[in-house]
Amino acid sequence: MNIRGNLWIIPDENQLNCPVYHEEIIKGLSHTDGIMEFIRKNKLPIPLSSIDSRSGPSKMAELGHMVVKTEDNSGMLIFYIPAKITQNQWDWFLDNRLMFGKYQYIGAFSYAAEWYQLHGLNEIKEDLRHKITRVQKGL
Repeated sequence: MNIRGNLWIIPDENQLNCPVYHEEIIKGLSHTDGIMEFIRKNKLPIPLSSIDSRSGPSKMAELGHMVVKTEDNSGMLIFYIPAKITQNQWDWFLDNRLMFGKYQYIGAFSYAAEWYQLHGLNEIKEDLRHKITRVQKGL
């Protein structure tokens, strides 16, 4: 079995009572397949016909779920970060920091009123820290 990469969806536990979704992406399949499976399984209000490699993770994050994709051959790790971070999402990030170090190219698309890009693990961590702090303060 040839593994192409990984997909994690860390749900907003205030909306969905389900564990972190993880799928190894086998060569020949795409991360989009895993996202569509998560949408179907949890009956999310996203039309499957509107899902592609960029819009799927973005729509998930707009609903509050953090998406993390890897492309192992290229050493790429990409986060799609929702406007508000939950405690479970923050904890998942902290618990998996060591794994992130094996990737050469680390970036993120983060959502607030609009999308913006982050480059590198330090920028991503600061963005997540800022968002969890706002949530903890009730902002």
